[in-house]
Amino acid sequence: MNIAETYFRELRDIHAGGSAVKETSYYGPLANLLNAVGKQITPRVQCIIHLQNKGAGIPDGGLFTEDQLRRKGAMELSEGAKPSRGVVEAKSASESVNAVANSEQVALLAKLPAGAGDNLPGISAGRGQFRR
Repeated sequence: MNIAETYFRELRDIHAGGSAVKETSYYGPLANLLNAVGKQITPRVQCIIHLQNKGAGIPDGGLFTEDQLRRKGAMELSEGAKPSRGVVEAKSASESVNAVANSEQVALLAKLPAGAGDNLPGISAGRGQFRR
């Protein structure tokens, strides 16, 4: 079974169980999908679910490079290291991409102090401007 098939099977199984909550019950399969893809790219990338709030809410996940995790370790991550490959904000497939891009949370990300968005895709380093 390929990565996509595994992901959709996991989603189906969670949904079919009837006990899932709308969003967070599906984070496990999403992390598994992102980690499976992350193992196939260079540098390798790992998804960590539920990052600390840095002023724009709690992202659903963060994408850290393998060397970032190995080099910096758990101590720096516990102090709030920035995910070098971006953050994940999971939404329902029925939600409008434009509505999410124009949401209050994205607006907060765009207003972070200079340098706060460094290394986060979609944020211009040091200028706090969202790129679409």
